[in-house]
Amino acid sequence: MWDNLNQVTSTFEERARQLAGCHCWLCKARNSEGTCWEQHDKPLLTRLDTIISTMPHRERDNLTKRATNIIPSKAPAWKEEYDKQFLEALVEVLGYGWLHDEFPSHRVQFEEPPDLVVRDDKRILVAAMACKRIRTSDADELFFEQQSKTGEVVARCVDTRVLSSSPAENPFLKKLQDTISQAKKQLKQVVSPTKFIFLSISWDVSAAISRHKPCVIRLLEKEASNLWKSGITMIAFGDFKADQPFVGGCSC
Repeated sequence: MWDNLNQVTSTFEERARQLAGCHCWLCKARNSEGTCWEQHDKPLLTRLDTIISTMPHRERDNLTKRATNIIPSKAPAWKEEYDKQFLEALVEVLGYGWLHDEFPSHRVQFEEPPDLVVRDDKRILVAAMACKRIRTSDADELFFEQQSKTGEVVARCVDTRVLSSSPAENPFLKKLQDTISQAKKQLKQVVSPTKFIFLSISWDVSAAISRHKPCVIRLLEKEASNLWKSGITMIAFGDFKADQPFVGGCSC
């Protein structure tokens, strides 16, 4: 199962198992039972496997090198950052699949800067994409890590700052604008008629609750509108669900 994905991630997974046992995200995703936040893990692995199956050997090799280099061969211990970097690489795979669907007659390539490009049969640049992931906050990660360790269910305090339109007051908006700024810098380094920012967001609890999320999405839509005026399309989606964007889209 997931043979194409396995070819790309085998060395990363081997090193992760040596250092972390079955605690790395990929190992847990393979064995998830489809409950709670893990319910989308196996469908995600299947989607990634399908995308990788469409890649020419050169792009598959580039992706394999990217995954392999996340954990140094002589790393003495496991770092959670390895998991985070791996997940960020997965956003690029999803971006590859999105571009492959939007530009079926052209070739998608991993290329830095920015992260991905599309070229026609004369190798002329058709589109460029910067892929980003907004992680959950350290505070949220620590909260759920402690719950997991103790097994005690404790209510999470809701942070209403996510509703503010001021980045000085809203840590999520500041993180969003900083991430967009980084992506714009990457895209400025290439001359392309079409540019995209492909953004996967792992929500904090305060932003994800039903009464707050519409307001948070409106903040995202405002940022997307500003980008559109500068010639950049933002595609934003939650938790790697690239097939269900809530901001942006394209039919090129």
